[in-house]
Amino acid sequence: MLQRVLWSCVLVGLALTTRADAQIIPRAPRGAEPQSPYYVGLSYGLFELGTYEDGRSNTQWNFGYTTAVTATLEKTLSAGAAVGIEAAFANPKLNYNPIGSFTCPTGCTATADVTQFLGTGRIGGGFLGFRSSFVLEVGATQFANFRDVTTDTRLNGVGGRWDPTFGTGYDFGVALTPRTDLYLETGLLFVMHDQGNTVTAAPPINYTLKVGVRQGF
Repeated sequence: MLQRVLWSCVLVGLALTTRADAQIIPRAPRGAEPQSPYYVGLSYGLFELGTYEDGRSNTQWNFGYTTAVTATLEKTLSAGAAVGIEAAFANPKLNYNPIGSFTCPTGCTATADVTQFLGTGRIGGGFLGFRSSFVLEVGATQFANFRDVTTDTRLNGVGGRWDPTFGTGYDFGVALTPRTDLYLETGLLFVMHDQGNTVTAAPPINYTLKVGVRQGF
């Protein structure tokens, strides 16, 4: 379901970008792309992690959908273009299924802390107070603090490493004031997790759909 919403938003974003003006009109109070040198932002939304084969523990992690909080810091390069960093945090549940024998020999429901640190690059345009941007993201994802939900027992020997992560996204925003921006963003990220001797056809994919606010300063 989240994948369908993601691609629908991407198609809308492409349409908006095609119609966007190359130059943002700076005098329209609700129509201008904010031009502050820096922005901080905070967003909240759906986070779908997918399934991971973990080579270190010989287990499979089937994550359910969850929510994540993301903080951002961006530097404006020009009208419609910016670079920045973002940090996302989530605490999802998962079905923890051993491929061999491990702490949960028959499988269990667990929780894990998921952290992402990403560098971002954004380029786009705006029209009558609305904007759309294409986003590139690259960084790392960490899975840590795995615990059995029933007993709260820590599952030792899993997680802790940082996995290379990269992907793309689109965001759609409206300037509430010359310095405040409300936006909706979708994303698709590939996570290069160590699968050990278990062979899978494709790397795990993260899908995101979030709503946030940016403030210029």
